[in-house]
Amino acid sequence: MPEKIVVDDQFLDQCMNVMTAVAAQVPGVISGSGAGGGSVAMPLTACDVTAGAPSFKPGAELKTMVSTRGADVGKRLVDLAHTLEARVNGVKNYLTDTNSTESLNQVSASEFTPYMQTSGGM
Repeated sequence: MPEKIVVDDQFLDQCMNVMTAVAAQVPGVISGSGAGGGSVAMPLTACDVTAGAPSFKPGAELKTMVSTRGADVGKRLVDLAHTLEARVNGVKNYLTDTNSTESLNQVSASEFTPYMQTSGGM
């Protein structure tokens, strides 16, 4: 039988840490400094290909396509970072809400009574 998957605060914290780490690497990848400080050839938005003389039409088209695709990949990475940041905030809000709900389980009947409607209604 497969091992049970346990989704608890520790697991969610690990997920948030991974998402935060990936999102933090995006600016370096886009700028050309690389993830984790490593060096890459050039920024994604400035990808350049030398494919023959400027008058060589297929080479010029390739150069334009590579440059455009680099910018497109950069935009997708920025979108990914924003999505990951939103997911982390969503999980944090979820944990906050569920933890505050857990504290309500400890409320006694006398403490809960003021929240009940005392007039009108049914």
